[in-house]
Amino acid sequence: MITDETALVLALPEDTAESLMARVRATHAANVQILAPEGTTVLQRVAGTDTVRALAAAAGISLTIISSDPAILKAARQSGLTTIEVTGTHVQSPPPATSSPTTEDIPAEDLEFLAALDELTGTDSSAMLFTPPVKPSTAETRPIAAPTTRPLPAQSDSAAPPSSPVMGDDDLEFFDALDDLAAAFEQERTGAPPPPIPSSRESSAQPPRVRPEDIQLSAAETARANQIGQRSETERAKRPTRPPQRTTPPPTAATDTAERPRRLPTRTPPPATPKAAARPANRPLSQLSWSLLGILLITLIAFGIFLVVTRSVTIVVRLPARETVPINGLVIPLSPVSGNTAQGAVVAEPISTTVAISRSGEVTEGVLTPVESASGVITLRNLNTQPITIPAGSEFIAIGPNNQPIPFISNVEVTVPGAVTSNLGNQIITTLGEAQVPITARSPGSASNIPANSIREVRIPGGPTITLTGGILTVVHDAIGGGTDEEVFVIKESDVRRYLAETLTSLDQEARRQLDGLALARNLRLEPTTVSPSRAELEQLAGFEQIVVPPVGTTLRDTRSFTLTVQARYSGLAIAGDSAQFQRQLADAFNTQLIQNGQLRPGDCRAAFVRGWRWDGSALQIDGEVGPDPACGNELDPATRAAIQNAVLGRSRAEAEAELQALVASGRLAGFELPKDIERFPSWSWQIRIRNE
Repeated sequence: MITDETALVLALPEDTAESLMARVRATHAANVQILAPEGTTVLQRVAGTDTVRALAAAAGISLTIISSDPAILKAARQSGLTTIEVTGTHVQSPPPATSSPTTEDIPAEDLEFLAALDELTGTDSSAMLFTPPVKPSTAETRPIAAPTTRPLPAQSDSAAPPSSPVMGDDDLEFFDALDDLAAAFEQERTGAPPPPIPSSRESSAQPPRVRPEDIQLSAAETARANQIGQRSETERAKRPTRPPQRTTPPPTAATDTAERPRRLPTRTPPPATPKAAARPANRPLSQLSWSLLGILLITLIAFGIFLVVTRSVTIVVRLPARETVPINGLVIPLSPVSGNTAQGAVVAEPISTTVAISRSGEVTEGVLTPVESASGVITLRNLNTQPITIPAGSEFIAIGPNNQPIPFISNVEVTVPGAVTSNLGNQIITTLGEAQVPITARSPGSASNIPANSIREVRIPGGPTITLTGGILTVVHDAIGGGTDEEVFVIKESDVRRYLAETLTSLDQEARRQLDGLALARNLRLEPTTVSPSRAELEQLAGFEQIVVPPVGTTLRDTRSFTLTVQARYSGLAIAGDSAQFQRQLADAFNTQLIQNGQLRPGDCRAAFVRGWRWDGSALQIDGEVGPDPACGNELDPATRAAIQNAVLGRSRAEAEAELQALVASGRLAGFELPKDIERFPSWSWQIRIRNE
């Protein structure tokens, strides 16, 4: 799916047109800028840029070539692609990635083990090693709540191991409190008195153990641990001070002692007294109190949810169909590039130029044109004794080979004398009156030639029509000829159209070249979508003036050539940014203008959509529509939801129905459904639920 976004794709020297367009299509963006390093072969040839442009047009993607390579820019411009020239630096392809020496991955378990060893074998003399006190491994061993602490000093091979430090009274009381707490838990669990804690000698008989999971506390954690279970100064004064016991070093070699960490001596606390056992017994009671408090809170929350669910009501509403309102020809104002940008305006400057392109054409097909008219003399015979006058301009109608009438016109006035009868005794002779009439065909050409005795009637101007085939007036004549045709060359509209498309293409290219130059002179760039007249208008044979010399319909005798000239006043907009930025400005200005005109209100889940724009040389106009906002989906907009809540909060059923009917009448709702058995609605908004169907 193509989105209205802009993406940047880096061309590689080894790219082909198909591989480059595959990465372009993978961005799913409608506008893609290709950063072409110098030497990108596929973009240095016009054939390559033509292929890229064709693939992009098929995918509905607008391309912009960015490069410092003159060959790439020239090929892209010849292919009609938008270009951006990089000056002052060179666009180079990224260097090939150098292979770094491979390193072997260390498993996570080994890393944890090495980290534990680092903690255990640190050279810092103040490092502390903690090992838990060892208890007899019996089933009734009491839990130990905290580890004991001893320093692990750095030793040399020749130095003797130092003596263990003496534990202070605070440490003894800390461990004493932990033991008492553990004893209380064990007594609570089993109901039996806790077993005695082993003596220091028994505890020290166990071999020391150092494991990676031993805990090492920080100074802050050690300080907090020392404060747990401390007794007051009064109780501490009642307790006799005990000197710490030292552990006799095991009878092993010095090297073995140096390698293994030594344990501190453990002490045997006195048997648990009733007071010591009673002190931690309060903790289960505290835990029980917290449990009861938690149960109470959960109960209150559940009761509140129950109230919300049982006391809330649901109102079902139906929204009206969201119609789409078309917006055609909305004029967007312009702001100069160097000035302040007005709200709802687009930053652009108009530029214009007049362009004319001429080329010669040739008429290739001749036509037969009538040249001479048929003419001749006919003989009229009068059977009447009275003379008959045929005025000049009388029309004699002949019938041609295809039974089509062929008119002839008499050139002079002729009087046909009447017939004369002579009585010769044994016979009577009647001599018909005769007259010769010269005639000429009304239309020239070979079609006016007629065979002998094909004239059928004569039409007297302002008088009757006389039949010449059996009446008192007859006609005889030979074949009449002389009509001729000649092949001539006439400029036709089809001859002009044969050269018009190529001439208009040259006109558009030259106009855009001149507009580009005007924009660059202002340190701007031409926005190609604003060029007027557009190519679509030229295809509809609009937006230009056509001049043919000689004009269409002229007969050419000495030559077959003519000259075709097309000219137009071209205009466009020069912008400071790229096409994507211009389109964003258009969308913002369109949205702002609709809000200012009251055709769009923020928060009503309607949005403006730009469908197209055009620059007619004087105004920038946008065609679009206002329709449902896809971001809102089928949800109620906040204003409608608030209106529905206000219509029912704290109202009776009749009042709520009247308010909601008003919303339906205003067109904000298509319908609604109130819950049954509700005569008065709650007064809190959280008790009103609205469902849109």
